[in-house]
Amino acid sequence: AKILLSHTASVYKTLMPKKVVPFHSQAIKRFFDSLPESFSRQDFIKVADGLSIMPKTAEKYIKKCLIMNILERESQGMYKKTG
Repeated sequence: AKILLSHTASVYKTLMPKKVVPFHSQAIKRFFDSLPESFSRQDFIKVADGLSIMPKTAEKYIKKCLIMNILERESQGMYKKTG
């Protein structure tokens, strides 16, 4: 029974994704996926412009990503994806 339980736990860890992020909309997911691993405010504004997203909307998306803990603020105007 211990071996079966250990094997089940091992398989479960292997099959489960590392981090499941419930995006509120496809637009936020598309924006997030287009961002580099580390970026500045100017970088995310350029990415947003390429996706036809207004700068204020991009700022809201960044705030939502910070709340969801998929981004962290490294310093003033600098961000990094987590995980």
